[in-house]
Amino acid sequence: MPAGAEALILCTHQLFIVAAPDVLGFEVLRLLPAKGGGGSTLMTRCGTTCPGVAYKTLHVAQAHDPDGMTTLGHRLAALFDRPCDVRPYFDDV
Repeated sequence: MPAGAEALILCTHQLFIVAAPDVLGFEVLRLLPAKGGGGSTLMTRCGTTCPGVAYKTLHVAQAHDPDGMTTLGHRLAALFDRPCDVRPYFDDV
């Protein structure tokens, strides 16, 4: 793992520090403008120590553009050597 990829640090409404081995992957949701304005959301799946809970999903970032988070998702996935699931477009209704 490259230097600087020891942990994923996120701060939205709460501070999260996720050790690199606990980062399971990334997901990009892409919404096309419909009733809503559209946009994209980047999330990460993290391992947990809770029995029966496979992973927890944490919000990383969002953008107004449906493709706005795709590049960041791929970059983080490459940095942590994890998959990035870019979801198909769907209407923001």
